[in-house]
Amino acid sequence: LKTVMGQAKMQERLINELERDRNDELAVVEEKLAKVRAEIVLAEEEHATATKKLEEVGKINDLEGRRKLAQSEVSRLRNSIASFKKEIADLQKKKDFFVKNEKGECPTCGQEISADCITKSDAHYSLEISGREFRIQLDNDMLEEAEKELARVDVRIGEYNTIDRELITKETNLRSLNTRGAEYEKERAKITGKLADLDTEHKKLDELATRVMDLSKRRAEISEEAEYLNVASVLLKDSGVKTKIINKYLDTINKLGVPLVAEKGMAFRALSVVTLTAR
Repeated sequence: LKTVMGQAKMQERLINELERDRNDELAVVEEKLAKVRAEIVLAEEEHATATKKLEEVGKINDLEGRRKLAQSEVSRLRNSIASFKKEIADLQKKKDFFVKNEKGECPTCGQEISADCITKSDAHYSLEISGREFRIQLDNDMLEEAEKELARVDVRIGEYNTIDRELITKETNLRSLNTRGAEYEKERAKITGKLADLDTEHKKLDELATRVMDLSKRRAEISEEAEYLNVASVLLKDSGVKTKIINKYLDTINKLGVPLVAEKGMAFRALSVVTLTAR
C-alpha cells in the first residue's frame, strides 16, 4: 500500500509539474501571439494607407507617359527657339548688308545699291526678325509651362517611388509578421497537444488511486480479521474464568456467530473453534 501511495504521489507531482510548465509555455506563446496579431493589424492599416497614397499619386505608367510628353515638348520648344535664333542671326546679317553698307554698293560685284532698295530691305528683314522674335517669345512661354509640367511630373514620380519603396517594405514586414504568427499558432497547438497528452498521466493517477482504495479496503479487512483472531487466540489460551463465561453464554454465541460466519470469515471460524472447545 505504501509503495502504491508513493507512486500515486509521485505521479501527482509529475502531472502538476508538467501542467505548470505547459501552462507557463502556453502563456508565453499566447502573449507573443497577441503581440504579433496587434502588430499585424497595425501593419495592415499602414499598408492600406500607403496603397491609398500610391493611388492618389497616380499610376506610374500614366506618370511616365506624362513625363515623356513633357520632355518631348521641352525638347521641341528648345529646338524651335534655337532654330528661330539662328534664323534671326542670318536675317540680321542680311539686314546689316544693306543698312550698314556705307558705300552704297555691293562689295562682291560693285553694283550700286539704291536708297530705296536699302529702305525696303531694312523693312523686310526687320519684319522677318520681329516675327521670329515673337515666335521665340511664344515658345519661351510654352517652354516655361512645359518645364513646370515636367517638374510637377518628376515630383509626382518621386513621391510614387518613395511610397512604392515604403509599400514594399510594409509588405515585406507584413509577410514576416504573418509568418511569425503562423509559427506561434503551431507552437500553441503543439503545447495544447502536450496538455492533452497529460490525460494519459491522469489515467495512470486514477488507476493508482483505485489501487490505493482497493488496498486500503483490503488492509481494513485484514486488520479486522486480525483483531478477531487475536481475541480468539486469547480465548484459546485461557482455561479459567473466560472458559466458564464462554460456557455460560455458549448458546448465545453460537446463535449469534453462525449467521455472521459468512461475513466475518476467518475470525468467526476461530470463535466457533473456541465454542466447540469449550463444550
